[in-house]
Amino acid sequence: MDNFTNYKGAFPTLEQLDKHLSQVAPDPRINLAQVSLIQQQTQLPQSLNREPKFIETPQPRFIELPSSPQILKPLFPNIGNQSNQRKAPDIQSMLVLPLHSRAIAIIDALTQSGFDIAKCIRDQITVIAGNQRGGKGTLMAILAILSKALEPNTKIHYFTAGDDIYPFQCHYLVCRLSYPQVDGAKADATVAGDLYQYLREMDNATQNSYTDIILVIDEAVALSDYLTDDQKQWIIRFLFTRANKKGAQIFVVLHGKNLTSWVGTKNTAGFGDTFKTGATFIGCEATSKKLSPLKSISVATGKYFLADPDSFEKSISGGEIGVVPDWLKTEINPATSQPDPARTLLKYFPEIVENIPNFLEVPTPTSPQNNLAETVEQLESMLKLEVAEVEPSVEPELEIDSNFLDRIVELVRQGKSPVSYEAIRKHKSWLRDWNMNNPGRAKLRTALQLLTQSGRIFGDEITGYFLPPKN
Repeated sequence: MDNFTNYKGAFPTLEQLDKHLSQVAPDPRINLAQVSLIQQQTQLPQSLNREPKFIETPQPRFIELPSSPQILKPLFPNIGNQSNQRKAPDIQSMLVLPLHSRAIAIIDALTQSGFDIAKCIRDQITVIAGNQRGGKGTLMAILAILSKALEPNTKIHYFTAGDDIYPFQCHYLVCRLSYPQVDGAKADATVAGDLYQYLREMDNATQNSYTDIILVIDEAVALSDYLTDDQKQWIIRFLFTRANKKGAQIFVVLHGKNLTSWVGTKNTAGFGDTFKTGATFIGCEATSKKLSPLKSISVATGKYFLADPDSFEKSISGGEIGVVPDWLKTEINPATSQPDPARTLLKYFPEIVENIPNFLEVPTPTSPQNNLAETVEQLESMLKLEVAEVEPSVEPELEIDSNFLDRIVELVRQGKSPVSYEAIRKHKSWLRDWNMNNPGRAKLRTALQLLTQSGRIFGDEITGYFLPPKN
């Protein structure tokens, strides 16, 4: 060990060891008797070592504990040798669960079936895009239904072109069916104007004032085509740059191959990259189904993925969402005769089904007499100017009679208390039942003031109006 530093931690060679031993002598303090005893112990035969003895322990006794029928009955029984949908929720077992717990169970079932629906709502705004009949509206309906079930107090506000709507409950639904007195294209143009005005009002609202709202904009490309270029640019910039501050969960359905097919190249105004990062983009897949030797239709495959904004047909890295399982395709869409996952999902949530949409509070088309007032109102909000409202030249007070006041009281009685000022002014009954245009703002305010002063109704323009309590 004296030469440890010389060897630098390495073992000496045989020659170095012999040289070292020739230069040293045994230490006289060594107890030779003990060394000899140790050597004898290490040389004992191996046979003296006893083999370990293993004893087999008793087998445990398992006792099945009593359980409720709901737990004993599986929620997800096997339904066949299907690759991505091995288990289906049992409807009867699910219906006994509260709405929120039922939604959680469905989401778990979808995840177990290989459909990662949680990826669809990574951001506050979700854009579902792709070609015609690719399943865009189907996924939108699934997300809206589950979001409503998870938070039953939320309200769905739904705008779409055409009349192909899903039968789920909407607090505010505007589509072509909202305007049966005008033809299809004009009705869609009116819906587009309603959407523009709705988003304007949202923009003027305070932050997080729409946290209880799920906004669905279906057929966004078709609706925006009815707007002017400036209106379309404003909607796009608002949705992708400021809408998330209002707190609403927003689903946009686009028909196109990339974001430019809706936004265009002139509407970005320097926000091109911001648009691409302001939402979650989901792509879908369609295939051709042959009905006869000379007839084919496009049908959705049920496959979804997180899409590249520059090409909705391409998935981003790790963006696979999965394929809608077969157990969610038992119902048939009456319009296409194809499996309908959204209508199948509603079987698990009958509380959310609404086969007859409620259009009572949908605004009617503005008459030429009121167009000027509406235009001034829009310009005022855009320019932030305080100007006097424009009304017809006739003095509004002179037009107010007892019938007009009675109709306002009737609208307050029919509506859900408290009834808002706009709900009264834009109620469909003015044109449908009483064959008259929507009342002017000044006229309606004067009438409401008369009714509140006389005690026939209570409330104000900010909080809404309601009937006095019955004695």
